Amino acid sequence: MKRIISILTLIAVLASCISVITFADSDKVEISFCVGDETLTINGNGVKVEKPYVVGAGVTLVPLRVITEAFGAVVGWEGTTKTVTLNYPNVEIILQIGNPIAEVNKKAQTLLAAPELTPNGITMVPLRFISETFGAIVGYDEATARITVTKGAVETGATVQGGIEAKKVGDSFYQWTMDNPSEMTVSERDFDGTYTEFTYDTDDGFCVIIEKKDEDYSFDRKFKEIKESLSNMTLIQADKDTFDENRETMHFKAKNTDRYMEIILIEGGLYCYEILVSTNADSTERIKYIGDIIATFTNAYDGVDVHDLSNVINDMREYKSENMKLSFRIPVNYYQFSDPSVENELMFKSSDEKDTESYFVMDIYSASQVGTAEELAKKDFGLNAERINKKIVTINEHVNKRGYKNFDAFEYTYEVKSEVVHRKVRDVFFQVGEYVYNVAICVKDPKINTDPIMDEIINSIQAEPLNPEKTGVLMRNDGEYEGTFTYKGDEGYTLTVPNSYDEQKVGSLVLFSRNGGTAAVSLIVVDSPLESRFDQELRAYAKSLRASVAKKEGVDITSDVAIRTIGNLRCAEFRYSTVKDTNCVNTRAVIFQKGSKLYVCELGVHEVYDSEFMNKELDDILTSFKFE
Repeated sequence: MKRIISILTLIAVLASCISVITFADSDKVEISFCVGDETLTINGNGVKVEKPYVVGAGVTLVPLRVITEAFGAVVGWEGTTKTVTLNYPNVEIILQIGNPIAEVNKKAQTLLAAPELTPNGITMVPLRFISETFGAIVGYDEATARITVTKGAVETGATVQGGIEAKKVGDSFYQWTMDNPSEMTVSERDFDGTYTEFTYDTDDGFCVIIEKKDEDYSFDRKFKEIKESLSNMTLIQADKDTFDENRETMHFKAKNTDRYMEIILIEGGLYCYEILVSTNADSTERIKYIGDIIATFTNAYDGVDVHDLSNVINDMREYKSENMKLSFRIPVNYYQFSDPSVENELMFKSSDEKDTESYFVMDIYSASQVGTAEELAKKDFGLNAERINKKIVTINEHVNKRGYKNFDAFEYTYEVKSEVVHRKVRDVFFQVGEYVYNVAICVKDPKINTDPIMDEIINSIQAEPLNPEKTGVLMRNDGEYEGTFTYKGDEGYTLTVPNSYDEQKVGSLVLFSRNGGTAAVSLIVVDSPLESRFDQELRAYAKSLRASVAKKEGVDITSDVAIRTIGNLRCAEFRYSTVKDTNCVNTRAVIFQKGSKLYVCELGVHEVYDSEFMNKELDDILTSFKFE
């Protein structure tokens, strides 16, 4: 399709943008009309338009330009091919009159009806296309036959109706709907939409939980698990319906003197839909109200008069934070791994069982604490360049400056390629106002060009300047601390460890873990089976220990047992590596003996950081070992 906009069309676009700029700048856009009306009401203002009308099997066609420009989109027209282009933040749409196939971000999308051109030259498109493409909510009032189109995300704590009269709520991505629990609020909803909680002003309420079925899923086993989970309550209903193999259901009710619980599970397609009700046992009216609502739950979504809770737009999930004045889009299969209440430290990971490596991280710091974006980028680059294992990691020679859609940034990339993992990471630093943003994107197995998806994510980032008086100081806690501390073991030894390591103790085992999880040191004291301190007996014990370690899953022995001296202490040593999923840890096992005790010290480092720097740090810890 050609993408040509004539001069006259361009002038018309600019003029129409001016006429609706008061709508586009608003946080919320509300458009209402009746089929056949010549006037649309946009945020309370009347705008004369081509009359909306119905075609085919009840498909409502609406004037494309007026509605989409009210949302802030720029519309273009190419008369020769009768092609319409729409440009919206992170969205490019191409439509053609008479063609039911639209192009949305270079992907084909089938419309309920083909766009039509009226005798007055106005492009009309299906109303549902508006709701799906622009994340708008479409409501219908039967009493007045009035249609309401509202653009604005549902916020936690807002009423479910959100100011419109939608009869239903649902999720267009996970394909579920139910009647609108308008007396309740959305008190919690996970970023990936797998958990949505509806509550009253007390702890009475219910939640909708979405779980993707794995290959081991069993309907009967799930029934048994739920029934057993209610064993501490009086069970008053436990039914299952397997008549329809494409929609198996189970239904439980239980109570005790304090609480009433109800569980409905629907198994259909890729997902299990679980509705869990919990109320006070004496909340009779609420139990009935919630029961009537959840009885309407269905694993289907038709988009008619539904308040869509989904944040999915064109196969990407949109994250928004009003407090941090921030938004971006990431792949639809990502879930929020970080604490949602900590808004300046964000981490999202892939939920794909075959991809546990890919992630998106964003941290926000005060420039007064970390310096400029360029200064932080160079510092971060220097630390990583010093500590990575250059045998398996390829990193840029220096930090590069690059322009993105909404900001200029400083960045570097590195690629990890070993026998167990292949991934690419891009670290990006930019500044908005008085705060510096650090974005890291990791993509697994970059055999194909991964730059476009990274570019798309970064170009979707929109950050407005924050008010330092309101936001305050945001420091960077990188886990790097100067100095060391001396650990004194109850069994008569000492060990000097950098302050960048955290200490944990269980019985005679003590574990020191480096912040960031790149390295760890453990030491355990056991009774010695040896009759003497001769090297040959110590070697024999080390060999037996090595043989025991070799039996563990994922372990590969990488060295023979050797006898050596550390400081003035004789010890036995061997090395091995452990692979779990896509992580490989290289470990050095060292055994000391004193009297009737053996002191087994293991020093492990992740293969990505198995570098000269990290090995020296571990060597220093080991050589500090002394008997008191």
